[in-house]
Amino acid sequence: VVDGQWHHIVGMYDPNNEADHVKLYVDGILDGPEAVRYGWGPMATNAYDVLIGANAEQLRRGWNGLIDDVRIYNEGMTEGEIAYLLGEYVEPDRSLITHWKLDEASGTIAIDSSSNTHDGFFNVGPAIQWVPGYMGLALMFPGGEYVDCGNSSIFDLTDTVSVAAWVKINTVPADWAAILTKGDNAWRLSTRRQTTEMHFGITGEPDYWSIDGETELVLDQWHHVVGTYDGSYIRLYVDGVEDANAVPYDGEITTDPQNLWIGGNADIPGR
Repeated sequence: VVDGQWHHIVGMYDPNNEADHVKLYVDGILDGPEAVRYGWGPMATNAYDVLIGANAEQLRRGWNGLIDDVRIYNEGMTEGEIAYLLGEYVEPDRSLITHWKLDEASGTIAIDSSSNTHDGFFNVGPAIQWVPGYMGLALMFPGGEYVDCGNSSIFDLTDTVSVAAWVKINTVPADWAAILTKGDNAWRLSTRRQTTEMHFGITGEPDYWSIDGETELVLDQWHHVVGTYDGSYIRLYVDGVEDANAVPYDGEITTDPQNLWIGGNADIPGR
């Protein structure tokens, strides 16, 4: 580890994995040639307090440096889950065109924290509720509501596009449930009809190209979902893991004059 730089560290013990139950990750990469394979079984307990930056039994073993965002989970993690934990701290680059954190806590405006400032406006005001999110706050859509983010030309992504969000589904949708869409004739990220599986599609020349996920999102749990098109393949990711086989397509994405909506589809209101 290089002094003077931030690093993301994960130590993990998984008693359900007898073969590889103790692992250490540095900046998302497994550190060391292999996981430790001894002492498999339940962990011991003690009566000491949990300390950050010190060891209650060995106080001279204190940390000399900065510590931030300390977490304890009660289960093991996959490499994909560790990767997107690390990804929360990656500074956005110039390819980021919008970022709605949805952390405002009050009002009827979703502020775009990117340099492009494309704020979104609630269509029915207070019906959309601010609730605790995976990180900070989130918006809960009781049904039929959406956030209108306008029709800037910056949303007309004809070559490549990636759309990402944290979502929590409360009930199995009766139809397609839109997460983020540029109408129905450009690009859209949603659930697949009447399921909790994801769907990402783009309208090309002359057909509609899409990918349906194979992972059923667990109700009432947060999931990180990404739909992406790199000019050659359409892909879906759920919780940092690629979901279903990539769909080949190497054409352009058409544009749609409708506004970009969070939680709805301007071409088909109600989805």
